[in-house]
Amino acid sequence: SMKILGTLLLFLLIYAFSQIISLQLIVWISGFEVGHIMANSFLFMLSYLSAMSLSLALVSLWSKMRGTKSAKIECSKLGFSPTYILMGVIILLMLAIVLLPLQEIIPADQRVFPRGGWTLITVVFLAPIFEELLFRAKLYDMMLRDMTPFWSVIFTSLCFGVVHLEPIVVVEAALSGVIFSYFYIQRHSIFSPIILHMINNALAYLMLMMKYQERTATDFIFDSNLYGILYAISAVGVLFAAIKIVRRLRKQKFLLAYLSAEEVEVAENGGADANE
Repeated sequence: SMKILGTLLLFLLIYAFSQIISLQLIVWISGFEVGHIMANSFLFMLSYLSAMSLSLALVSLWSKMRGTKSAKIECSKLGFSPTYILMGVIILLMLAIVLLPLQEIIPADQRVFPRGGWTLITVVFLAPIFEELLFRAKLYDMMLRDMTPFWSVIFTSLCFGVVHLEPIVVVEAALSGVIFSYFYIQRHSIFSPIILHMINNALAYLMLMMKYQERTATDFIFDSNLYGILYAISAVGVLFAAIKIVRRLRKQKFLLAYLSAEEVEVAENGGADANE
């Protein structure tokens, strides 16, 4: 509907506005040109930190102005489940392998990110925290007011992909966003997607460093037959995971998103007992 489209467009406008304003603020304070800032690891971190902080503040203010009660951001220990984290990492790795051929089809952006410790901190730690709070906690909650959890995940993930701009990353981020959202809902804890996002970004950062050295992931797989086997296994695994995620999200009850972690366990156990 027009309301849903309006919510998405306004969210993207707030995100873009925050990026532009924050970058210009860093330019004004530092006295450096944009190119220098984006090439400096520390200034790059400051620019990102200020942009995401402003985005969160404006989206939170907007949500409050809408007059709707926001769902509590759960921080349950359920989000630290090693089994679920491992499951998520395996799915992300299989997805990365399946998407490798797209790098030959979709043109890559020629932007170069600064190398250094501050960039590593930004990509691996700050980005997952801020992006999960902004997209999974805030935007997902806002979309949930007008649609089912399934479609809220789809639109939130698409929006998450779009803000990454680079074509190949848009696809990867959108699909990864579905996985992050799924674990956020299933574990009812923001910690699950944050941890998975950190691991995913750490691997992506490693790949970026390899790219600078003109090496690729397949360089580490010496046997081409092994790569084919891994790709086939990954494709089947991703397909299986996709079917399971879609089925679980479609069965997801609307009100389940507003229960506490303890209430979720009671509801799930109660449902299991009832079925028996």
